[in-house]
Amino acid sequence: MPAHGWNEPLQGIITPLATPLLDHDVLDEPSTRKLLDHVIEGGVAGIFLLGSTGEGPSLSYQTRRNLIQLCCQHTQQQQQQQQQQHHGNIPVLVGISDTAWAETVAMAHCAETCGATAVVLAPPYYFTMGQAELIHYTEMVLQATCLPILLYNIPFLTKTQWNVETVLMLAQTYPDRIVGIKDSSGNLDYFQQLCRIKQKLPQFTVLMGPEHLLPQAIQAGADGGVNGGSNVLPKLFVDLYQALSNNHNNHHDNNNDANTTAPTNTQQQLVQQVNDFQAIYNTVDEPIEHPFGRLIRGTKCALVAMGIIEHLHVNPPFHKPTEMELEKTREILQRLDIR
Repeated sequence: MPAHGWNEPLQGIITPLATPLLDHDVLDEPSTRKLLDHVIEGGVAGIFLLGSTGEGPSLSYQTRRNLIQLCCQHTQQQQQQQQQQHHGNIPVLVGISDTAWAETVAMAHCAETCGATAVVLAPPYYFTMGQAELIHYTEMVLQATCLPILLYNIPFLTKTQWNVETVLMLAQTYPDRIVGIKDSSGNLDYFQQLCRIKQKLPQFTVLMGPEHLLPQAIQAGADGGVNGGSNVLPKLFVDLYQALSNNHNNHHDNNNDANTTAPTNTQQQLVQQVNDFQAIYNTVDEPIEHPFGRLIRGTKCALVAMGIIEHLHVNPPFHKPTEMELEKTREILQRLDIR
């Protein structure tokens, strides 16, 4: 994949990498390398840094830079050492979203310097804005970086949505720069409209965020998913994507309606395993109103339980998972025969 652009969609499972920590805002470098090795060996199609699962917005700018540098360097080293195992480059996408435009640009420059493949841009949060302002903001970022941009729609956190018309206009105006979108809205009608952009721009990448919606996303024509569970079980998510994609493509080759695609037995088994895996996000001892506390803490518990990372630390505003949560997670993984 070219360093500053791509001519075809990014397809498969992209891991929104969890950020291993030694303490508040202190990066655990050995665990980060081990986690990278784990997901790369699991066959993922790319790495996404500093997203929600990676606690990006809660990390200091220096820790974000340290993470970008470490992950880009380690991924490049792994590619050089394992060229026969992994064909082609493993894209590293870097989340740059911030309330301040200058900090967004500074993080984009860090991604460029470290050799990242692309940056990921959500609307700046706190202030709401109209679509005209959002377009202007995006064009300012485009002028400030040479990297391709993957848009990120997560309106329940940013309070601003990328309207489908806005996405299409930006992608048509800047086809070599606005290369795709990750949607975490959970709105399947909206997602299907995004997928229809590919009828006009086949190279445009459309990725699903919520992992439990991956089957519906592939059926709608998505290129893959950015799924937090792939931190823990990358091969399971890669296998599910492959089964869903093969089934979808086979039915299209046979001129069948994609909406009537029947799941195979293998696909059903994989879907059930992913659904059973969702229990790790429901081990918290006290009620948590918003889901991200559950997702981040559940992911860290599973990674520690499997020996992939060493520490349970999460950054404020969330707090460290309890030993009871960790033990519940171990029990879930044992029931799934995952140790």
